[in-house]
Amino acid sequence: MNQTNHNLLRKLSRLLSIALVFTVISCSDNSTSPDPEPEPEPENQYFTMGIGAGGGNYLLTSDELLTGEISPEGNGLEVGAGRDLLSEGRYIYDFDRNTKNFIQYEMIEDGTIQEVATILGTEYVADRANSKNKLDENTLLYLDPVQWGEPEVKWVRISIPEFTVHSSGSFNLPTIAQTEDVNWQVNVGRATVHGDKLVMGTVYYDLDGNYLEDAHAIVLDYPGMTNPALIETDKLNAELGITSDANYVHTDNGDLYIKASGGNFWGKPGTEDQPGGGILRIKAGETDFDDSYFLDLTEVLGEPTNIMHLNHVSGNTAIAMLFNPSEMDWSNYEGDHYYYAKINLETQEVTPYDVPTSGSRLSRYPLVHDGMFYTFLKSAANSTTHVLRIDTEGGPDAYTVGARLVGENIIGYSIFAHPTE
Repeated sequence: MNQTNHNLLRKLSRLLSIALVFTVISCSDNSTSPDPEPEPEPENQYFTMGIGAGGGNYLLTSDELLTGEISPEGNGLEVGAGRDLLSEGRYIYDFDRNTKNFIQYEMIEDGTIQEVATILGTEYVADRANSKNKLDENTLLYLDPVQWGEPEVKWVRISIPEFTVHSSGSFNLPTIAQTEDVNWQVNVGRATVHGDKLVMGTVYYDLDGNYLEDAHAIVLDYPGMTNPALIETDKLNAELGITSDANYVHTDNGDLYIKASGGNFWGKPGTEDQPGGGILRIKAGETDFDDSYFLDLTEVLGEPTNIMHLNHVSGNTAIAMLFNPSEMDWSNYEGDHYYYAKINLETQEVTPYDVPTSGSRLSRYPLVHDGMFYTFLKSAANSTTHVLRIDTEGGPDAYTVGARLVGENIIGYSIFAHPTE
């Protein structure tokens, strides 16, 4: 073999070696990096609604809240008290006045819902567990007067999601001495934790239609549930924690804002001396009303305005259900009087939404989910009830009238989101 042929064979050998290396590397890459698996399809988001229909109360589940029709017939799970449901995480909590049972339901990812536990409440409540409260993600608190209007109150604290009785007891509400032949009675209102205190709204009244002037709340040591003390403010005459389940908002700095339903809503709505309502404040670390703060809704909006519900959205923002008290009386207080407004609690800016007025007074537990506020739009004039969605970041027209709930005497109370995993 001459030198030229020898060099040519050496070059060919090198080229074959290089090709073999690239082939091995290519095969190695293919074996360790297979084609990615396709992304799984997103799971349906299910929602459960607490509704009244045909004289009963139901948990009704759907994966579509914005279009079509939803009927409880053949679909809903009947429950004891649909209007007063509480929820945390994947669970819904109910109190059945007839059986005196506390009940825990679980919302499943596939849209089903099932009863998982009960607690017999006869030891802890006298009648109806009048004040039902979710204090935090781990605690429910129920309060019930031993006798309506009298000062002794029974209470029970339930740990969740374990759904076990944590503690129970009783205390006496502060009383008001009889004045001018008025024998003052007192009621428990809804409550919230504020630092190391429990703040509970209340009202003093008698059976002849008299109501004590000013606005009142009761502050107890928490968690001991001891040393109840009465606090009051003369900013307005109001019932606190009585007319609604949506009464309190804690902002990020720890301040507590309290919905004040002006006047005696249950005593004399529509009368000339029925004032508007507003929002009060107890500052973080304090145990009395902040005398420097009062959001007077009538003054801000320029017309008689009262407040039914106050729900936290985020930060300093809340959404309130408002109404004009001069347009209603006992004959039509369930009529189309109520509307929604966004409120900056710190700056006291109030922005009404363009949502039509409605008879949605009992829609007390809305859902804030992915920046949207879900509740109900009940038209007394048209005898219809729809889901209502408000974009909390949008302007006055940022709302959608969604699916219609069909059935007899439909009332929407609450909306809860199922877990997706």
